[in-house]
Amino acid sequence: MLNKIKLAIKNSFIFSLGNISSKIVGLILLPIITNKINLSEYGGLGIAEATTQVLIAVFSLSLYIALNRWYWDKEYRDKQKSMFFTVLIFVVFTSIIMIISFSLFLEPISILLFDTPNFTYLLMLMLITAGLQIVTQIPATLMKLQQKPILFSVSNLIRFIFNLVFTIYFIVVLDKKVIGIYEGILVGNLIYLLILLRYTFKNIEFKLELKILREMFNFSAPLILSSIGGVLLTYIDRYSLRALSEYSEIGLYAFGYKIANTIRVFIVRSSQLALTPMKYKMMDEKGNKRFYQKSATYLVLIVTFCAIGLSLFSMELIKVVATNHDYWDAYKIIPFISFSIIFIALRNSIGIGLNIVKKTKILASILIGMAVLNLILNIILIPYFDSYGAAFATLLTHLIFFIVHYKISQKYYYVPYEINKITKMILLAVFIVGISFISSNWELLYRLLFKTALLFSFPILLYFIKFYDDVELYRIKGSWNKWKKPGNWKKNISKQK
Repeated sequence: MLNKIKLAIKNSFIFSLGNISSKIVGLILLPIITNKINLSEYGGLGIAEATTQVLIAVFSLSLYIALNRWYWDKEYRDKQKSMFFTVLIFVVFTSIIMIISFSLFLEPISILLFDTPNFTYLLMLMLITAGLQIVTQIPATLMKLQQKPILFSVSNLIRFIFNLVFTIYFIVVLDKKVIGIYEGILVGNLIYLLILLRYTFKNIEFKLELKILREMFNFSAPLILSSIGGVLLTYIDRYSLRALSEYSEIGLYAFGYKIANTIRVFIVRSSQLALTPMKYKMMDEKGNKRFYQKSATYLVLIVTFCAIGLSLFSMELIKVVATNHDYWDAYKIIPFISFSIIFIALRNSIGIGLNIVKKTKILASILIGMAVLNLILNIILIPYFDSYGAAFATLLTHLIFFIVHYKISQKYYYVPYEINKITKMILLAVFIVGISFISSNWELLYRLLFKTALLFSFPILLYFIKFYDDVELYRIKGSWNKWKKPGNWKKNISKQK
């Protein structure tokens, strides 16, 4: 099992390079965006991004998830190429239908979302971008299934470069603001599809597997509701702020969310890219539940450490990233979102059981229920606390979501997850972040030193709450003894190279 975990870590790292490269554009551009776009305009961007994700959730039909489940099925391994072709053709067709259908109602949609009919061009760009992202999900899923982390990373890196260069040109030189962001994304996605053209055709057999497609659709149909529920769960706070507050509050929330969401993008999603195909491949193997257990614990450990770090240094980070002082209050949003991502990571880790036993209808019901809960909490909290109320609603919803999902998943597919350990770890993290507030008015140097000490006390304090197993302590001790011997660190570095 240890070798499989090492392979998962290795692939997670390589996949993360591709995942980071496709997502990091928005982060690199934050200083430029906050200088060129005011807080209210950034709020409009937040609404556009949310709407794009809703379209992707609806019209992708979650078939890329079904492809994950069917690709390694023993019954269909001789039809992998024709299966891939069938799914690809179908999502291309649905994307075209989506673009044509919504393009007929651009003005009413513009008025609904932005209170003006002047954003029809932005909406058209949004539709085309959503369509391209739906299509790119399929070859991206295939690369993960075939364990092609290098190709995945290189293709995404090239997309990142074109996206970044063209977005900077559109925003800085042509002063296109939000429209420039979407035009840059569009160029990057077109380049990405061209790069993967050869790989795509290499894995195609021009044969429609309609019977398999029906089976996959029966599997994914409940997941469409799950995807919609998941997107609404993520973005309903923006729509709630749109209805109950001002665009500046949407901008503040969206900015803080984007900073905190780096944990989800770089750690949670990257680990999923490597772990999900491995988990499905192992679902009939002996010892698979031990792998599910330890991979969940290790992932949440890493995510919690990152959440602590981002929460501790949120104020200092925001002031470095945002050149416009109007954005600085977003640092108060970051701890809420960072800790909600811990529960997202945990929920994703334990969620494999319901997919293995094909109980996707249950997952859809839970997601829709949690989206409704999030909406209710937003309605209650936003009128009193604006964007901070939306942030607290997000944290509370994801905590409840994890508890409900865990209880139901264990009923249908039991895995002995280390919940007691994980609970102690999260409570310790809350304690550490809470203590950090006493340094709020200290001078910068002393504040940074104190917060750094708090951050690195976390793995040490875990020892005193008995988080580590004996075998884990033995390996940590062995690794430390091996590295601390004179000259050994040079040998180990040489071996890693």
